[in-house]
Amino acid sequence: MRGRGRVLWVLPALVLAAVAAALGARAQAKGVPTLTVAVTANVKGVLESCGCGVIKYGGVPEKAQTLVDLRRKLGSALVVVDSGDSFSFGDGPGKGAALAQSLVLAGYQAVNFGDEEAAIGLGAMLAAAPPGRFPWVATNLRDRVGRHPLPTSRVIAAGGIRVGVLGVLPPEWKTGRTTSGGDEIVVEDPVAAVAREAAALRDKCQVLILLAHTDQALARRVVAAVPGITLVVGGEKVTEVPHAGALGSSYWVQGEGYSRNLVLVTLRQVAGKWRAVAAKPQRVVYKSKRYPPVARIASKYLTDSSKALEELISRTYGKSPLYEGDQKCLSCHPDEHAQWLTTRHPNGWETLKKAGHRYDPDCLDCHTTGEPGKPSTALKGVQCEACHGPFAKHGELPQTRPKTEAEWAPVCGRCHNEQRSPGFSVGKYLPRVKHKAPAPG
Repeated sequence: MRGRGRVLWVLPALVLAAVAAALGARAQAKGVPTLTVAVTANVKGVLESCGCGVIKYGGVPEKAQTLVDLRRKLGSALVVVDSGDSFSFGDGPGKGAALAQSLVLAGYQAVNFGDEEAAIGLGAMLAAAPPGRFPWVATNLRDRVGRHPLPTSRVIAAGGIRVGVLGVLPPEWKTGRTTSGGDEIVVEDPVAAVAREAAALRDKCQVLILLAHTDQALARRVVAAVPGITLVVGGEKVTEVPHAGALGSSYWVQGEGYSRNLVLVTLRQVAGKWRAVAAKPQRVVYKSKRYPPVARIASKYLTDSSKALEELISRTYGKSPLYEGDQKCLSCHPDEHAQWLTTRHPNGWETLKKAGHRYDPDCLDCHTTGEPGKPSTALKGVQCEACHGPFAKHGELPQTRPKTEAEWAPVCGRCHNEQRSPGFSVGKYLPRVKHKAPAPG
């Protein structure tokens, strides 16, 4: 990306760490007021990591311990925020409540209302994370009768400095899912809403932070129209690497999604104004030190999920009118079925045992076969219909099934993405599972 004012760099963690440490030490030596803002984006409901992928990323219990340790070191000079999509459209009420409680215990002080939350629905989110107990911020969100259902700003006392936090969702937030969530809210113009709220905060706060669940173009418009925003925390889409750099007169930062890491942004006074001077990715490591109160919540959630799903998941049949199971396919495709049994797909369910996530709803869509987001329809393992589509549509499939690598890529990519299968290549892995062509004649 080129041009002045755009995001200028993506630096390796070691370089960022060195810069942050040097600037922080210099500022402290001179007695310059310094704040650290820990930011996350797109947690997407990942409460407890299963350790998928080559790099083992942690979940909320590991992240919570990291934040607790930082709080002990920095005291009130630490601010913890998230730019939105903390929850996931597929979460049930139990998962949402467990995640909300965990984020509060982890020390979050402001959480933006993103499009995942909007898709879930305002009523469901208020039940899972009541505003009186959860640090929501939603500057440009109204309900259907015109009221602000969530706080439009938050003021955080941090290291003797008052920090104002705003949060916006773009008007075109729609996720593409069929959901009633959008019927419950009205999204105001972000520029007008932020201008109104910032004016009310300007005399109360020395630092303004905008949690922007938007693209950079819209965030840039807000910054241009509303002077004095110190830091913009982005997060409309999941990114695989942390980003940071100048955004007009402000500073943009976004961390990776799915609880992979935190980004620690150092703010300090420069020529009488608060500026972001460094950004440091802080890796959250799988099964590293875990914060016990949050670990207990995550463990209870998985235990409760196990009890609820134990009787619902079958090896060869489900409770869906669409999916029949591998035995139905075997009756007409014995050679293909025999070859499938030689791959790792049939054991997809069993691999969850080792990770302790056998009944974790977050894992089932990729380790079972059935209707996405509906564990009650699941068949154990990655069976035929996971790749070829439900048996109920068998008559359509011979004409529409993928044939080329390009056609297979989105099918495989539903599960083999950068989060779960870093370095996955259709060209490399498809031959391991692809059926042999039928013999002529």
